[in-house]
Amino acid sequence: MRTCLPAIPCASSSPGALSEHRVAPPDRRSRPDCGLRRSAVLLSLCALLGLGACGAIDAHVASIAPPPVDPYQRALFQGYTAAATAEANRYHFSNAHYYAERARAVSRGESVGDPVANRQLSAADNARIDATVRRLRIARVYGATERYPDTAVAAMLKLECWVQALEEGRVSDGAACEQDFTQELGKLERQLGLAAPPQGLRVKAIRKAKR
Repeated sequence: MRTCLPAIPCASSSPGALSEHRVAPPDRRSRPDCGLRRSAVLLSLCALLGLGACGAIDAHVASIAPPPVDPYQRALFQGYTAAATAEANRYHFSNAHYYAERARAVSRGESVGDPVANRQLSAADNARIDATVRRLRIARVYGATERYPDTAVAAMLKLECWVQALEEGRVSDGAACEQDFTQELGKLERQLGLAAPPQGLRVKAIRKAKR
């Protein structure tokens, strides 16, 4: 297990800055403390400069956070990090900040939950997606995240895309994301054999998914 070396600076200002008994590590991978300190500095700078700067800074900070070990969480972390970077590149900084926050939460081992609760949607939109999202929750009850993590993450990210488009009023984008989500969800259900599960098990799963 690596230990941080706070006595060694991240960068030397001159060749003679270090004594002969204190040799600087050859690269950043040997200095895990430096990346963490830079993350703290960047987030502090983000808070000072405001949300516009936060999007780009958050995307970078999320990208250097340690990825989880669990396959589902790791794939979700990578998906959120990629989404944060993509939004920052489009100058959609509030969205970049949102995805970076979720990436960091996953990196810390926290549950991020369904994205629907984080969006300001109309009652009509909420009613429209409720039944479909319930299917995703049922798939999780049947072990989707453990058995088919890549497909489960793909469905989750397409759901993020859908609800974001709904919140922003982008009708054509929302329709495309909805179609992609439905396809990924259908694939996940086929992998899990949920086309026609035993009625008793399905009722229990539905009740659990509603909680």
